[in-house]
Amino acid sequence: MLPLVSREVAGQVSHMMSDTGKITDSWMGMAESNMVLFERLTDIATVAAASDKERGEMFLRGAMYVWEALRVQDEVDDMNNQWGL
Repeated sequence: MLPLVSREVAGQVSHMMSDTGKITDSWMGMAESNMVLFERLTDIATVAAASDKERGEMFLRGAMYVWEALRVQDEVDDMNNQWGL
């Protein structure tokens, strides 16, 4: 089951999305840990960008936000479980 993203994590990820370097790091992390998802998202963005470059970029930013929010929340949940919170 996917984690329920908290308001705090959502805010943290929103802030992170303004940092191009962090977006690149996250994107590369997806490519390393989930190549199939990375390839499908890239394919969809390529199709979207064929008619409108901004549309493709917006799709990728949205996909990256969801990916990063779920990834960070999963880490937070794991740490909370380990510490008994």
